[in-house]
Amino acid sequence: MLDRIRVVALLAEDDYQRFSAGLPSTWIIRRAQSVRELATAHRMPVASAVVIDPERLSPDSTEEALAFVTTIGVMPILYTTLTSANAKRILEWERRVHAHVILRGSEDEPALVRRQIETITIATVPTQVLRAVGPRLRQLPSPLMEEVVGLFSSLQVPNSPAQLFEGEGKHRRTWERYLSRAGFCNGECLLACARLARIWESVERNENVSRIAKAGGYTAIGTLRNNCKRIFGTSPSRLRTKYTTPEFVQLLTDTLTHSGLRTD
Repeated sequence: MLDRIRVVALLAEDDYQRFSAGLPSTWIIRRAQSVRELATAHRMPVASAVVIDPERLSPDSTEEALAFVTTIGVMPILYTTLTSANAKRILEWERRVHAHVILRGSEDEPALVRRQIETITIATVPTQVLRAVGPRLRQLPSPLMEEVVGLFSSLQVPNSPAQLFEGEGKHRRTWERYLSRAGFCNGECLLACARLARIWESVERNENVSRIAKAGGYTAIGTLRNNCKRIFGTSPSRLRTKYTTPEFVQLLTDTLTHSGLRTD
């Protein structure tokens, strides 16, 4: 899938030319001139990497850019310089979102830039989803945040919301209220997203539906098919041809943080 990498960059023209000089011709690379244009370019289609120079952003544009990157399923790349003034901007980005920094003039040898982008874009789907919802996770009480992170990083997923919320000090209504306040969907939707996040590698290998279900921890293939239909509008076997990895991550993130399970 690395030959399908799409990059959108909010950079000055000279910096854009320098950054993109060594990237493969098979990659799709587009320069944006504003945060709004960056957001539009990211979604049409969903980009694998988003590159920003915080040094060229006004305070208002910085807030707009930070708000944008917290909604996407990829880690933003800051391509910038390390001056005393810009160091404060970089630290502010690192405080607000998880970003990868490439220093212009010292860490931007073409082969190195390509390798760093490839490393970022091949992060597992569960990792990418957790990155995308990081700011929302930090709004949750620590025990609940640990439970949610565990859903996407541990080997097993509870069979039901009742199992997710069972145990001393866990009250389902209270915890789902915390989830809602932070912008997450309910427990049932949360479990569905956690399972679906695990199936992508199996999907990319074009494995049969039984193996895909096993990868996601599903005990019934029918539940997998139902989740795929309601969230992705298609069957497990057609995910590979209908979506790229960033598009799959974006839909999972949107479901996890906005609409919940589709009912159409």
